[in-house]
Amino acid sequence: MFDKRYTPVGSRPGTMNLGEKVIALEIHVFLYSGDECEELNLDMREVEEGPLVELKKRAKVEKKVLWLDVQGLGSEKVLRVIAAVFDLHPLTLGDIANVPQRPKVSTHEDYALYIGSMVSMEENNRIEFEQLSIIWANSFLLTFQEKPGDMFDPVRERLRSKKGSIRKSSSDYLGYALIDSSIDALYPVIENLGDQLEELEDRIVFNPSENSLQEVYEIKRELLKLRKIAWAQREAASVLIRDDNPFVRKSTKVFFRDTYQHCAHILDVLETYREIAASFMEVYLSSVSNKMNEV
Repeated sequence: MFDKRYTPVGSRPGTMNLGEKVIALEIHVFLYSGDECEELNLDMREVEEGPLVELKKRAKVEKKVLWLDVQGLGSEKVLRVIAAVFDLHPLTLGDIANVPQRPKVSTHEDYALYIGSMVSMEENNRIEFEQLSIIWANSFLLTFQEKPGDMFDPVRERLRSKKGSIRKSSSDYLGYALIDSSIDALYPVIENLGDQLEELEDRIVFNPSENSLQEVYEIKRELLKLRKIAWAQREAASVLIRDDNPFVRKSTKVFFRDTYQHCAHILDVLETYREIAASFMEVYLSSVSNKMNEV
């Protein structure tokens, strides 16, 4: 999670260090309005400025919202083409490519930028962390993910099926829906950690071992990482609520307040779990002492 790819010292703004193991690009497109929704995939090998310029123009002329979802950071050339078409600042491009960045919100002349994190529970109870970058203006929204696969399928289904108000709303509401989905994805991960803590408690009380103690340390480490992410994302949501951001409508700020409350609740749960994990050390020492007394 904290293995950041740094650019060489003294590099110019916008320098990208994609590393050697980045995943190839997949670009998925939604172009929608209240009446219709068009969906297509762009071949990364054929992505030049022409198709992107045409999509951007159509969104503006037809008064539609363009969502360009870039999954993978495997081509500096394609990233720079996207940046040129949508007038992205070099510093924005650096934030997208040089992961991980601390969750934040920044406003530029033509767009707003949100940097967040996506968290998922993989096999063997391993937690995966991935940076999510969202850029939105009045007629388009761009998302950049480190690799294919995310938790946004429910949002995509709402666009396809015209459920709710997402098709009738502007790009900032789509941005809220994606940010809220990434934060809600923390709940099952935290619930899984809570189940692990319950199971560990029984083992530490009735059969204390060094392996159990090692698992406690590992869970405490994961809880600390999650807390840092939730805290920073809560601050980012606070910025979207408080600041006079020209790319966040007043009607959408109401929904971002709900996102802020979700972050606050997650922080409360994480703090409770951290206290429980810390108390397991005392339980472990007490159990070991009782075993010795019995012997």
